[in-house]
Amino acid sequence: AAPLLTALRAEPPASLTIEGLTASARLVWMGMRGTICYSIQPSANVNPKGLVLYMGRGGATGTFYVDALGPANAPLPLGPAACVPFVISTGVAVGPYTIALEDTASGSAFAAVSLEADRALITVTSFIRAGNYGTVTLKWTVPATRASANDTVQVVDAEGGVGYWFYTRCGCQDNATAAPAPTGSVSFRLYKGLVAGGYLFELHPGGGKVVADVATNWITWAMFGW
Repeated sequence: AAPLLTALRAEPPASLTIEGLTASARLVWMGMRGTICYSIQPSANVNPKGLVLYMGRGGATGTFYVDALGPANAPLPLGPAACVPFVISTGVAVGPYTIALEDTASGSAFAAVSLEADRALITVTSFIRAGNYGTVTLKWTVPATRASANDTVQVVDAEGGVGYWFYTRCGCQDNATAAPAPTGSVSFRLYKGLVAGGYLFELHPGGGKVVADVATNWITWAMFGW
């Protein structure tokens, strides 16, 4: 028994982390794909195991959802450690949550991670073709408490390149200060680019790499008659 006890003590404790989250930044945008990683002591690994979304920050207790994590609803890989994609459903309420890694059979939790779930929206409300360009009208909504003057919309081509972008506060690329625009609408011209396919539209809070929402309306080249 002594060698086994020594081995157990040598194994690191179970962990559950979400890529991009820090101790001071716990926000996860609902409907957007993220990555969650787990590690269990090999000697304690069981199958099947799964991820469960609990309301609140109280850990693996209280009201929970077993099917609100998109691709992470499926049984997890058999090994003791892995990273898997997840998407918090837009069908649950905004607020604090805990994701727990659990033994599916017993319901006991190996590890948990807390987060704040919130929702943003960007949509294409109009597209009008005119010769070699089209006029796109976008509308967005970001929770007022999370909006900033650096929020941007990016027009992304089929290869992921950014063909155009603007600050939501002004519909421009001007660095002049202005109040945030949690809700707004902008129209602009969109021309054929060098990459075949079309364009999609991403909402980036703070102007960084994080995407809060992607418009479901994909503007294809066929819509321009090309």
